[in-house]
Amino acid sequence: MTISILQFQNFSLVIAALVNLIMAVLIIFQGWRNKVNLYFSLLTFFNFLWAMGLFFGMTMDGYFGEWSAKIIYIFAIGIAISLLFFSVYFPYKIKKINPIFYYIILMLTLFFIFSTLNNTLVIEYYRDQVNNIFYLKHNRFLYILYSLYFISLMIFSIFNLIYKYKNIEGIFKQQILILLMVIVLGLIFGSYFDLFLCHFGIYKYEWLGPLFTLPMNFVAFYLIFSNKDKLKNG
Repeated sequence: MTISILQFQNFSLVIAALVNLIMAVLIIFQGWRNKVNLYFSLLTFFNFLWAMGLFFGMTMDGYFGEWSAKIIYIFAIGIAISLLFFSVYFPYKIKKINPIFYYIILMLTLFFIFSTLNNTLVIEYYRDQVNNIFYLKHNRFLYILYSLYFISLMIFSIFNLIYKYKNIEGIFKQQILILLMVIVLGLIFGSYFDLFLCHFGIYKYEWLGPLFTLPMNFVAFYLIFSNKDKLKNG
C-alpha cells in the first residue's frame, strides 16, 4: 500500500502533536511547581495545539476548519512565550527580569489575541480540498508586526541562553550549548515555513513547521529528565 503525500503530511502532523502532548504530560507529572517543568509543559502543549490546528485547518471544512487555521497564531505566541520563560529558568534562574518586560509581553500578547479573534489579523480563509492546503489573507501590516513580535520573543530566549552559557560552568554549560543550537535551527526552519513563506502566500510547506520544532523539544525533554534532581525551582 502506497502512502500519498497528503496522507504523510496529515500523519506527520498528528504524530508531532501526540509526541508533544506525551512530553507535556510526562514532565508536568514531575512537578508543576518547578518552573522548568511548568514552562516546558506549556511549550510542548502549545506545540500540540499548533500542530492540531494546522491539521484541522487543512482537513476540515466550514467554521471549525477556518478557526483552527486562524487560531494557530495564538498558539504560536504561546510557544514563543513558554520558550522564553523556559530559557529564564533552565537550568536555574541567574538574573532578575524587569517587571516592565512582563507587562509589555502581556499587552502585546493580548493585542494579538484580540486581533486574531476579531478577524483583524487574518481577514480571509480558503481551503483547497484537492491539495489539502488552506490559504489565509492577512492584514499585511499586522502580520509583519506579529512576525516581528514572535521572532523577538524567540531571540530573547536565545540571548538568555547565550548569557547563561557565558556565566555557567560545569555540565550545564555544554547542555545549554546543545539547546541553543536546536533552538536556532527550530527558529530558522519554523519561521521560514510558517511565517516567511506565508507572507508570500505559500502555504503548502506549513505542515513542516511542527516537525522542525520536535528536535528542540526532544533535547529539552532529555535535559530535564537527565537533570531532574539538579534543577532548581526558580
